[in-house]
Amino acid sequence: MRPGGNFEGRSILNVPRPLDEAAGALGLIPPALRATIDAAREVLYRERAKRPPPLRDEKILTAWNGLMISAHARAAMTLGEVFMTSDDHEALLGREKPSYDGAEPSGNSIAVLNLLRLHEPTTDDRYRRPAARTLEAFATVFERAPSALSEMFLAVDFMTDMPKQIIIVTPASSPARRRSRCSPSCAARSCRTAWSPW
Repeated sequence: MRPGGNFEGRSILNVPRPLDEAAGALGLIPPALRATIDAAREVLYRERAKRPPPLRDEKILTAWNGLMISAHARAAMTLGEVFMTSDDHEALLGREKPSYDGAEPSGNSIAVLNLLRLHEPTTDDRYRRPAARTLEAFATVFERAPSALSEMFLAVDFMTDMPKQIIIVTPASSPARRRSRCSPSCAARSCRTAWSPW
């Protein structure tokens, strides 16, 4: 700090030089300068704590998060499989495709299961086809080291199992029908029918 400051009459604290260089210019050894800086930082913190802290924007924008999730889902539909590098990356001998489910499952295992889950309520083959292609791509790994893809086995189990569907039949004028709202990802479906037991 110096009289007149270093920016428009104010002092903006910064570290423009490495510690060793600054210590040499001041005729100090680096540990001594570090101790002085640390002590000054504590004094500065106490003084700043006396002022109202700046306001922080901590709201969570669901709409923006939804757009992000939607973009990732669309990308998954387009790409179908997960690689470590993009298709426009510099030319490599091969593009690595994560194929090990450890403490964290691989992106491919999660993508396959999510695609199959999306296919169930929608019956849209745009979800099922890339999932099937990815499972075919890992067929050799399944044969040689099945324990490496424990999470992807859940996707195989999901695909080969017969999912349970709940169909709720209600008359069009039913209050329950008017109150119900079902998204495309909902397992329970409400349908109209000419016959009603009520």
